[in-house]
Amino acid sequence: MTYTDDDLRSLLRERSERGPTRGPDVTEIRRQGALLRAYRWVMGTVGMVVAGAAVLLLWPDAATGPRTTQVAAAPARSVDPVLGDLPYLDERGAMDAVSMGSSAIGEDLAATGERVRVRVVCEEPRSWVVASGKGEGSVGRCGDGVWTTVIGGAPGKVRVWVFPPDAAITEADPRSCAVYHAEAGTCDGRYRATDLLRYDIALDLAADLGVKPGSWRAGVYGDA
Repeated sequence: MTYTDDDLRSLLRERSERGPTRGPDVTEIRRQGALLRAYRWVMGTVGMVVAGAAVLLLWPDAATGPRTTQVAAAPARSVDPVLGDLPYLDERGAMDAVSMGSSAIGEDLAATGERVRVRVVCEEPRSWVVASGKGEGSVGRCGDGVWTTVIGGAPGKVRVWVFPPDAAITEADPRSCAVYHAEAGTCDGRYRATDLLRYDIALDLAADLGVKPGSWRAGVYGDA
């Protein structure tokens, strides 16, 4: 599942339905504007791609039978995205793998077993990467275009987000922040890296940014 269109639409609806007793909030207005721009960009891309073609990919699945994925919008999970010059990602033996043509978006990958290894390669060096499972997670950067972490606790699935290297993210300790908002996960107007392990915070950042350039690949492996 890709966290772009439907999630941004839901977030916008939730914000627009807040009661009239709440006073105007400049930060909220700015975020809604960014959200509208991101949503319109995605919907415009959907219209262009659907007008050109809609491709159905079928492949067998031993557990659930045949599974169908419709590739009719970008950015989306794709077997042949325009990925640029990415470092090599060996997908042999991977439980699940994904290739994405843009950043500031997230994707769920299957992860069976007690501990799994997550490997992400990024077109943009120093891109921010967030990987979270069931109660565990890690945030870091694609050093030379590659980032790896281990997630335990039998996660079942791993959610991976990749954000641009210049995204408003900080690794500052909350005690060093002049203004820290725990609920919003921000420190002096920037998102705290570890707070991005929360889905709602990562989605807020994605809404602020809109879909950005920066292709990436991710794979989940066992025997970590």
